[in-house]
Amino acid sequence: SFNEKVYDLLSPVDSLETPLTVREDSTKGVYLEGLEEVEVNNTDDAEEVLHRGTNNRQVASTAMNRTSSRSHAVFVLSVKTVQTTSDGLSKVRASKFTLVDLAGSERQKSTGKMHTFVWMRIKG
Repeated sequence: SFNEKVYDLLSPVDSLETPLTVREDSTKGVYLEGLEEVEVNNTDDAEEVLHRGTNNRQVASTAMNRTSSRSHAVFVLSVKTVQTTSDGLSKVRASKFTLVDLAGSERQKSTGKMHTFVWMRIKG
């Protein structure tokens, strides 16, 4: 079996070694307790947050390499637009994009080695 741990790449660098807890809720479904969400208002802001997470992933990989040479990254972008009609009604459209980097997946075997998942979530 795999020993999977999940880390938040948007958390401060000094807490990147603290894994998040996976929880389940009847309303939210499955979620990561303590996962930071960042609200952005444009693509430049979203790209800045993605770069922050990528940089933190590089910092974290040094600390995590003592137990694993592989890590997977998940970037979730939630987009919501609100349009108010002339009669005052609001139309809301929501989408969610999930980008996943499965590092090393082309050579994975059932070796029992630890897999590390790192997450970033952005609300826009």
